[in-house]
Amino acid sequence: MKLPSLLLLGVILAGVAHAQIEGESAAELIKRAELGDAVSRVKLSLIRSGGDKQLASEIQAARWYQEAVEQNNIASQYNLGLMFESGVGPAKDAAEATRWFRMAAERGNNAAQFKLGNHYAAGDGVAKNSTEAALWFRKAAEQGNVGAQRNIGLILLNGTGVAKDIPQAAQWLRKAAEQGDVTSQYNLGILFGSKLAKNSTDSARWYRKAAEQGLAAAQFQLALLCERGDGTTKDAIEAVQWLQKAAEQDHAEAQTLLGEKYATGDGIPKDNAEAVKWYRKAAQLGSISAQCNLGFMYATGGGVEKNPAEALIWFRKSAELGNAIGQVNLAILYHTGNAIGQDYFEAAKWYRKAALQGNELAQYNLGLLYDAGAGVPKDSAEAVRWIRMAADRGHGPAQTNLGAKYATGDGIPKDLVEAHICFNLASVKGNATAQRNMAMIERDMTPDQRAKAMELARNRFAAGTKPEATATTAKPTAAEPATLTATPAPSAAPTPDPALAPGAAPARPTAAK
Repeated sequence: MKLPSLLLLGVILAGVAHAQIEGESAAELIKRAELGDAVSRVKLSLIRSGGDKQLASEIQAARWYQEAVEQNNIASQYNLGLMFESGVGPAKDAAEATRWFRMAAERGNNAAQFKLGNHYAAGDGVAKNSTEAALWFRKAAEQGNVGAQRNIGLILLNGTGVAKDIPQAAQWLRKAAEQGDVTSQYNLGILFGSKLAKNSTDSARWYRKAAEQGLAAAQFQLALLCERGDGTTKDAIEAVQWLQKAAEQDHAEAQTLLGEKYATGDGIPKDNAEAVKWYRKAAQLGSISAQCNLGFMYATGGGVEKNPAEALIWFRKSAELGNAIGQVNLAILYHTGNAIGQDYFEAAKWYRKAALQGNELAQYNLGLLYDAGAGVPKDSAEAVRWIRMAADRGHGPAQTNLGAKYATGDGIPKDLVEAHICFNLASVKGNATAQRNMAMIERDMTPDQRAKAMELARNRFAAGTKPEATATTAKPTAAEPATLTATPAPSAAPTPDPALAPGAAPARPTAAK
């Protein structure tokens, strides 16, 4: 149908600004040009060749609108949807964009179907509806739309708005991946690396395709597979190469792991300065492991001038974000007063945070503070509670200390059998103090008690994680200390044991959820 007037066009355009060229509106210029007016055509030509971009957008919007309304043109309906979606030409209006996309989508335009699916999935200009999103993505996917194939695959994988269907999800993702869609390639790598559809070879193959297209996340995952030889040839050098590529794209996990490899000389020449460089980059991107490791380098002078104050800054950043190793290292700085001033209260605070996350070093050192009444009220029973937690997790000094408490009845009922077990568990880790203490208490134990202690120690090894050696049955040597000793001996200022611990390497994810 013909538009009755330019006034009506102005109303329908809903927000299109009427820029002027010598007093003429966009719609007027189009109309005159289409009627054969040479001057109007020249003006349009000038606009299209680099003149007023805003007016050019308005002119295009007006043209598409005329075609959409007068000729029911599908492409024009879709293009108007794009303009309202982006705000190029008419004012940005998600609801109006959705309306035009729907017109084109209902007439079979797969690009519009994909866009309409996106609007339903995000609740953009229309009420969020995962089922409707899946319906329109499927329609577009069946017409070969790559983005829709990817999205319906992910929807089926997660069961969002439809029943979960892993085989169907894999099929749709594969269709998109085979057309070069890097996101689908990466997601197939995740899928085949997970328990849902485990196939390490396919996982590595799809990660490699995505990695070769430059996707940093895929490069990082492929590096992990090369490092382990999982689905691909084990190759430490290739692993480092992919890590380097991902790290150079500011992938924080890759930067952290690359820093660790430089710090340890794993698959690459050891270089603490390079380690510091990559730790710093990752730390500045918010990696809590890198923040902790950078703090460790400053605390120990590895690859950078030793600077406890700088170490404190980075440990605190990591600790405040919940990193247990960062928390325990921050506590150790306060505990030892390592050039920053001793503060037992702060030490106890951060030990407790790490201890509650299951860190055995923090549990042990917190127990020492309770034993000494440093930063916390002196409390032998509370000391035993925290030291036992660390001992139960296999911490050798804690096992030795707990054994001493059982042997002397300090904060716990005296029990030579339990003392012997604790000393035995620590002895197999090479703890010399535990070996001496075990030999000494055996003088006061009956043969039955010694036999019971050995049997219980073996049972505890069998029930839990076995240490590097089994419980010893050798007789203690004649050399004996005069008194029992814990490691370290509790005092007014207990010494944390051991020294600072570097942060853990980034987790090796098996699959992104």
